[in-house]
Amino acid sequence: MTQGFALHEIITDKSGNPTDYRFIAVNPAFERLTGLKADEITGRTVLEILPETEKYWIKKYGEVALSNTTAEFENYSAELGRWYDVIAYSPERGQFAVTFTDITAKKEAEKKLRQKNDELIAANSQLAAAEEELRSQMDELPDIQRKLKESEGQFYSIIKEIPISMSIATIKGEILLINSRTAEVLELKSEDINGINAQEFWANPKRRKIWLEEINKTGIVSNFEADIITTSGKHKSLSISGLKIIFEGRPCILSVHQDVTDKKRAESELKLSHEKYRSLIENVSEVIFRLDDDGVITYVSQNITDLTGYQASEMTGRHYTDFVYPKDRPDRINEFNILLAGGKNPTEFRLIKKEGGTVWIRNNGQRIIADGRVTGIQGIITDISGLKAVEEKSKKYAENLELLFNSIEEMVLILDNDGNIIRVNASVERELGYSEEELSGREVLILHPEERRNDVIKNIKDIAAGITDTCNIPLIAKNKRTIEAETKITRGYWDKKAVLVCVTRDVTDRKQAEEALQKSEEQYRTIFDNSPIGIELLDSDGYFINANPACLKIFGIEKSDALSGFFLFSDPNLADEKKREILNGITVRFETAFDFSKVLENNIYPTSKRGIIWLDLLISPLKNEEAMINGYLVQIQDITDRREMREELKKSGEKYRDLADNAPVGILTCDKSGRIIYLNSKVPVILGSPGVNESSGINLLENKNLVASGFSDILRGVLEDKTSISELEMEYISVWGKKVYLRIHATPLRKEGAVDGARIIIDDITKRKLADEALRITNNKLKLLSSITRHDILNQVMVIGGYLDLAERIDMDRRLSKYCDSIRAATDTVQRQIEFTREYDGLGSKEPLWHDISSAICDTAKGRLPVVCECRGLWIYADPMVMRVVYNLYDNALRHADGATEVRVSCRKVELSQSADRSKKRSRSGYLIIYEDDGCGVPDEMKERIFERGVGANTGLGLFLIREILAITGITITETGKYGKGARFEMTVPDGAWRIEKDINTI
Repeated sequence: MTQGFALHEIITDKSGNPTDYRFIAVNPAFERLTGLKADEITGRTVLEILPETEKYWIKKYGEVALSNTTAEFENYSAELGRWYDVIAYSPERGQFAVTFTDITAKKEAEKKLRQKNDELIAANSQLAAAEEELRSQMDELPDIQRKLKESEGQFYSIIKEIPISMSIATIKGEILLINSRTAEVLELKSEDINGINAQEFWANPKRRKIWLEEINKTGIVSNFEADIITTSGKHKSLSISGLKIIFEGRPCILSVHQDVTDKKRAESELKLSHEKYRSLIENVSEVIFRLDDDGVITYVSQNITDLTGYQASEMTGRHYTDFVYPKDRPDRINEFNILLAGGKNPTEFRLIKKEGGTVWIRNNGQRIIADGRVTGIQGIITDISGLKAVEEKSKKYAENLELLFNSIEEMVLILDNDGNIIRVNASVERELGYSEEELSGREVLILHPEERRNDVIKNIKDIAAGITDTCNIPLIAKNKRTIEAETKITRGYWDKKAVLVCVTRDVTDRKQAEEALQKSEEQYRTIFDNSPIGIELLDSDGYFINANPACLKIFGIEKSDALSGFFLFSDPNLADEKKREILNGITVRFETAFDFSKVLENNIYPTSKRGIIWLDLLISPLKNEEAMINGYLVQIQDITDRREMREELKKSGEKYRDLADNAPVGILTCDKSGRIIYLNSKVPVILGSPGVNESSGINLLENKNLVASGFSDILRGVLEDKTSISELEMEYISVWGKKVYLRIHATPLRKEGAVDGARIIIDDITKRKLADEALRITNNKLKLLSSITRHDILNQVMVIGGYLDLAERIDMDRRLSKYCDSIRAATDTVQRQIEFTREYDGLGSKEPLWHDISSAICDTAKGRLPVVCECRGLWIYADPMVMRVVYNLYDNALRHADGATEVRVSCRKVELSQSADRSKKRSRSGYLIIYEDDGCGVPDEMKERIFERGVGANTGLGLFLIREILAITGITITETGKYGKGARFEMTVPDGAWRIEKDINTI
């Protein structure tokens, strides 16, 4: 099973409100997905393990556990830094089981969509600025008109010889003049223009009408795009600029044409590539990222916010280890270097969430190589729980990539035959940053890279010799910017001098677009190949195009070639209803059984799989801008494990119902009116009822026996005050006349936050109560007998003592006197032991109390040995005879610690050994009290024997009594001193039996 599963019990306060929950059992997938180990969390509460856990988790799980309902919801865990889709189910009241799947990645898509829209708006603003610059360029055309008027011969020379397509036509379209470049564009000869009208070449007459209206309105039009049809019928796209002039005495239009057919084709190809990339990105759920070679984040998809709480903008520009959990950082640097070196192993580690906590992820990355150099890392981040299928259609990651091409404008330079600049147009100043005055008279070599100037000189010589008419050497702008250029060079005349006319086109954007196109294809392929979700791409008819490795693995196919010819709408495992929805352009998401026998019987494709698996399918029609379907994207996940989990949960519910029915205690539930809804078979047995049906008819709030016993009022308090009761013991006579003693637990049941009933657990403790009473009577009789016997023995001891005193007054021989001394010694021993029984008889007869150790020592330990006490503020929970402990220890030092000069008492907190039951593992702290002197000490062979009854130099009962008194509240005592250096008694106070003074004040 790959989904996380955990069973818990809810913890409530006195009002029945959920305050925490305890882990009962978890599966291995839970450990793998959360990083929490079963032996470390089982038996502990979530707030002990993850103290920052949000209250809404506890509240939601409390509603499920206390109302025996099932809930499915999405929520965010700041402690773990993840979004989860959770299915919670209550196997019995007070418990809940969950399966969970991380859905963090799918949240990212929405945010990235917003970011890309913002980028598109910014790009449009830049485009508008560029358009304004073009308009300002056209403002200079009137100046050109004025200069042309000054030298009509020169004007004709420019028009005819300049390698820019230019023409002059009347307002009605009659062509008066074209140059060789225009003839080339229109595929006609200059001498064939008689009788030809410009309207014949416009593919869309309406566009020409708009163009004329703009010229008549403003006198000038810049970069007007239009489609034309040449004389051979070929379609071309032109960018046309027009200026109203007077030519040969009549109003005309001077037109400058730029062939942008190649540009349009490149834009179309790039757009198609972007559509493919966008279609894939919009329908996957992983987080996509890029790092530079220093580990700085250069890009991260917007769904990182759902995963970590950080916005993409907050992470971009920072080192990726800033967001890695500190304990995981050392290995990340090494693994990052491995990726840069060409390694491809996926890594797992924790990311820090913005609101606290961490989330485990799997990182699949590979290095980025540009111009033969490693420039960084790119890859995807996947939540390692990743078994919950995507519940809704994947959001679009982005609608547009950055605009890669700007409008291509041409620069014109007029050179003499030696390569000196005579004139330049406004485009040169705008693109290169040089004014015409700065360039006039200077060699054109200054505009080219220094290392390429010999190539420029050779190129000029080849042009002069008629070998070539082009130059593709880059230009250097005034600001040192390199511009990739294509230059067309033709011979001409300027001011009656032979010149070279250079028309230069900036192709930097086109080359960048080609590189972007290549990168787009690489990114598309990386995401496609590394996605853990099976992906199929189909064409607009539903025929197979491609499938990623994850898809081939699901269907047991070795190579994608085996799917060649596969037709989606003939798949026997796809229901006809779903096929109709898909054909209608509807995205469908559903779970279905996939039978491989149908694949084999219909010979659809070869597969190594057999039997039936369960799949979660998301089939999305891909649409173009006209909303026409141009393909299908199919995302597939194998959810067989999840289906098995559902069956396990169902069986678990049945198992817990069986446990309740056969529990050794009575279990019943009632509604808010006191009417019994459920009771198990043990309840009639406890109450003496004939059967379940007879017991079910009792109203717990109205039955006179229950009212008389006080239980009805207690239950009413549970229902109204919403508080639980536990360990309540009461005597009850049932309606069938059976007298029983019951121990009762009652807990309110909630539905949608409101109390709608209660669960009651009853345990028959009649036998224990009767045994307790019999034991109490027996103990009282024994105490009375002991008291009488002790009194009678002491009276006889006193008589023996009296007779011994009389005997001592009589002259006796030595032997008889020795016998009397032995009798007196024996009598004294009997008296001391009888007195000890009086003290021992009081041991445990009273409730333990809290005692201030410092005060007990100061009040009791008084004698020749000074006492140094370092236990200020320590209180212990012990039998009232603990004062005897302090007295006996001090008396022991006075009697036996030869050479002692002081007694010292110290204490410190210690960690106690853990329980052997790992399911109940928790932190336990005790307190160690050390009572030591600097006398002769205790021999090693006596260290344990001194606590035995009758062992010792005096009565042999003091240390025995000490151990017995301390053991009542679980306190242990041992002797650990070194013989010859003093005695050392260590008393260990267990957890819960010690407190510091400031805690006592709050009791």
